Amino acid sequence: MKLKLLFFPIAVIVSISLIIGFISPEFSDVKEKRDNLKIKEKTLKDVMERKQGISSLTGNLDSNKAKESLAKSYLPASKYEEEVINKVYKTAVDSKVSLINLMFSDEGLKSNLPSDTMQQEEAGSIAGRGKISVVKIRDVSVSIELLGTYENMRVFLGNIYTMEKFNDISSIDISKVKESSGEETEEAPVTSNNLRATIDVKFNYLTPVVANKDYGLEVFSKKSFDFSLVDKLENMITKKIPDVEVGATGKSNPFVP
Repeated sequence: MKLKLLFFPIAVIVSISLIIGFISPEFSDVKEKRDNLKIKEKTLKDVMERKQGISSLTGNLDSNKAKESLAKSYLPASKYEEEVINKVYKTAVDSKVSLINLMFSDEGLKSNLPSDTMQQEEAGSIAGRGKISVVKIRDVSVSIELLGTYENMRVFLGNIYTMEKFNDISSIDISKVKESSGEETEEAPVTSNNLRATIDVKFNYLTPVVANKDYGLEVFSKKSFDFSLVDKLENMITKKIPDVEVGATGKSNPFVP
């Protein structure tokens, strides 16, 4: 009788142990699957929000075509040598100076803007997964030789400054032209007022940006683009270089005796 009484609690303990042994792994597996499901749900929510952001960005871009066009024109994605030639020639004609020579030199790397640093990713979030290649701005150096008056040279430089192309005037060399030099042209006959100028300009362009094909890019979380820089650019290219105020002892043309 005592053995029977002792056997019953032992059997209960063994049964409970067996049940726990079978149920515990199943419970852990269910918990893990539930946690993974929550992560997937959060990821899906992020994707849907960023998908809506892409739609908003597309609409925002469609309503700002002029700004988009200006940005692409100002910093294009190719060397555009032919366009540079046309722009410089037109600028010379509009400025009433003679374009003697235009020469391209090897391009150089202007700057590296590393943009591929990965952010710490929160579990279930796609933020930080987006990765783009290193943004590189390159330049094409152009040496421009001109012949014209001092006033027209100033106009030419002002037009280059306000040109709808990202550029940097790196050097200017201006000298007087002697009447006996034989450098007379139909547009600019040789007189004591004519000057020869060599202007080195670097025209910049943006190398294509490669991004991975997912929703991780930070820009997709926004509803609109920031066009403030384009607004500043529009303001800059519509302004002329201010005239230099000549003092009592100064000269409006430093090349005139």
